[in-house]
Amino acid sequence: MDYVKILKPCTIFARQKAMAKVRNIEWQLTFEEWWHIWEQSGKYEQRGRGAGKYCMSRIGDVGPYSVNNVVIKTIDDNNREAHAGKKQSPEIIAQRVAKITGIKHSLERRLANSIGQRNGNNIFVLRAKNKQKVGT
Repeated sequence: MDYVKILKPCTIFARQKAMAKVRNIEWQLTFEEWWHIWEQSGKYEQRGRGAGKYCMSRIGDVGPYSVNNVVIKTIDDNNREAHAGKKQSPEIIAQRVAKITGIKHSLERRLANSIGQRNGNNIFVLRAKNKQKVGT
């Protein structure tokens, strides 16, 4: 394997290993083992972030990154497995929808901001004024 081709996988390996350390997850893979897993999957060129891309995932999302405890799967499958059976608050669901759709604020918030801007008021100032009126 020539140096230029191995540089990128080495960098990606180092980043994944570093992120495991940040997440306090034990890492037991050598570069050669890690590369062999990706090579055998045939999905290395399709790895990355986002829908339809592939990642190296721990089985059941538990234990170390090791030869016997990792699989290559889509990001979608990995996320679905990670969130299975977990209840999420409406705020978290709204954040996930916003991330997917690119909408950063709820319709209510956008309307309130729009009205506040047309009247020369900030939404937070309007809320503070309304709270004062209710409290008196």
